[in-house]
Amino acid sequence: MGDYLPLVNLNGDVKSVALGSYHSCAAFTDFSAACWGRNTYGQLGQGDTNNRGDNANEMGSYLPPIDLGTNVYVDLIVAGFYHTCMRSTVGQVKCWGLNDYGQLGYGDTVQRGDGPGEMSDYLDFVDVGSGCVVIDLTAGWYHNCVVCSNGDIKCFGRNDFGQLGQGDALHRGNSPSQMGDNLPAID
Repeated sequence: MGDYLPLVNLNGDVKSVALGSYHSCAAFTDFSAACWGRNTYGQLGQGDTNNRGDNANEMGSYLPPIDLGTNVYVDLIVAGFYHTCMRSTVGQVKCWGLNDYGQLGYGDTVQRGDGPGEMSDYLDFVDVGSGCVVIDLTAGWYHNCVVCSNGDIKCFGRNDFGQLGQGDALHRGNSPSQMGDNLPAID
């Protein structure tokens, strides 16, 4: 510890960090982001399942930024158990990784980020409903919540214990009829 604890080489100015169960991510001041650690479900966002950071030449300038698409600038990144989400500078959200409970918010249970052609412009924005410009985003173990500019709070993903705030134990985000304007705000 102390002077003997080495710095993590990220090759950029870090704005914020996020910690999942087995992966870590950073958002940089140049509005890019990168993740490292375990990548079983594509939670690092590189279109593969290769772990990063556990071998030489994988950090610093070797750690590629996540390609989130044309003109998408990362303002915030959050990490759940085996998934990751970001909020753009214009209040839109993209998520990737494990999706067993709809925690990615795409109305299905398909994981994303673990194969080619699943990131960049191929990865859609999460539809949290019309009129919801996301001003804050947080990730739980298997769920996420957003705060909208109109004051609404909306959550999606696993809901075994009512963690989505709807007074029930129904998962949300694993069916197309559960997202967009059908995703209720917490009362």
